[in-house]
Amino acid sequence: MKDAILSFQDYYGGDAALIFWLPSGQRRLHVQTASDAVTWRCSAPFSAQQLDFGRLLWGEAREYPQEIVLADSGPSAGLFHLRIT
Repeated sequence: MKDAILSFQDYYGGDAALIFWLPSGQRRLHVQTASDAVTWRCSAPFSAQQLDFGRLLWGEAREYPQEIVLADSGPSAGLFHLRIT
């Protein structure tokens, strides 16, 4: 998946966004504020397991990804990273 993301990023040169819509993301995304690590809790029957987004999708970028907010002062609808390395 990372190769596809890097290819998209290189092709558009940062002029387009690649968005992953994550249903029920607010309940399943967890941000560790001390390390800026973002994890995704898997669905049943694997709900005890988590995926490390920072390692898998963002190339271990440690700065906090920016939040996607659909309305002023509304809840976060997702996350994006400006540049994956």
